[in-house]
Amino acid sequence: MRNIDRLGVVKGCTVYKKNGNVTDPFPACVNAEITFPEISHPTYTQQSTGDMEIPDQTRVNSMTTTISAPPGGRRIELSGQGVQDYIIRFALEVERANGSFEMVPFTAYISGVIASRGGQSVTVGEVPTADVTINTYRFKLQEGDKVLYNIDKLAGIVEINGVDYRQQLNQML
Repeated sequence: MRNIDRLGVVKGCTVYKKNGNVTDPFPACVNAEITFPEISHPTYTQQSTGDMEIPDQTRVNSMTTTISAPPGGRRIELSGQGVQDYIIRFALEVERANGSFEMVPFTAYISGVIASRGGQSVTVGEVPTADVTINTYRFKLQEGDKVLYNIDKLAGIVEINGVDYRQQLNQML
């Protein structure tokens, strides 16, 4: 018998746009494809018996999020001028170690500025999509109530899987 859970497939994904402090009750798009930010750290070189690249885990490099939206719905509302805020909800099927299946809810919060609005992609036999790429400065991803990532470049927050990588530094500043 296995002693670990196995991740299954994403069963649905809905993107909502926030307008100020109010989340639009109607989704901007459903069944979107999301590419969440890569969390990478800048490095510095330390001299030892040779050069070593050491990541500075108190900082995060630039982040981007891409939303590939299928036609229909209100996907034009994904674009906008200035800072944009999004809430992305998706469900993932998980096979538990005991053999049972469960749907696990995820929620992502994205804030940033639109970097590009991709052209429409049209391929025979496939559903056309249009991409919106966001230069992301806030990214929070939750599995149920558990926070997996909480990155806020403006507020100096770098929390990954419950570990606050800036806590000691922020207390000194």
